[in-house]
Amino acid sequence: MQDFKLHTTGIDMENENTDFDYEDFRYAKQQEMLARVSESMKLLREDSHTTNAVVFASELRKEHRTHQANVIRFMLHVLKDYSDAPHDLRNERPVEICNIIKNLYEKENLYIPYI
Repeated sequence: MQDFKLHTTGIDMENENTDFDYEDFRYAKQQEMLARVSESMKLLREDSHTTNAVVFASELRKEHRTHQANVIRFMLHVLKDYSDAPHDLRNERPVEICNIIKNLYEKENLYIPYI
């Protein structure tokens, strides 16, 4: 596997081989994303959920409309996927709500097209 250094400006391969391995790139991107999501989760763990939601929604509104739709589509998929998460009393209600959203998604065709 080639070593990759990911930057916001692109990729720098330590081994400048002309054979591009998409799977290596995809794995490297997934690892970078995992690190960023882990860092973001620290902010979302705070109990001040309304402040975080207001800031997130405010920043989302500044994005290109297609990107806004992509984020909402992503959040719907996360909620649908979370609907079958193991649960106990601490997260029972969130899982129930995710099931309601999943059922509504299927019943009302909440599909968000990519435009």
